[in-house]
Amino acid sequence: PMIVRGQVIGVLSIQHLEPGAYNTDHVRLLEMIATQAAVAVENARLYALAQQELAERRRIQEALTASEERLRLAAEATGAYV
Repeated sequence: PMIVRGQVIGVLSIQHLEPGAYNTDHVRLLEMIATQAAVAVENARLYALAQQELAERRRIQEALTASEERLRLAAEATGAYV
């Protein structure tokens, strides 16, 4: 299994037609590969999440900047100071 923080996020399946083709060294190697693959998958998920959050923050910042500009223009038009 591919495990991240105690949760199974996938499975690495290796098969061979010959019974007993894999020894304990093979199993240990595959376990290490599964662990590294799980970390890579989790890192990709976290990166995508961070990119989504950054895009949302940029959108909010742009909306705030536009709102501030409208407020400034309205204040100038009425002679008020903000």
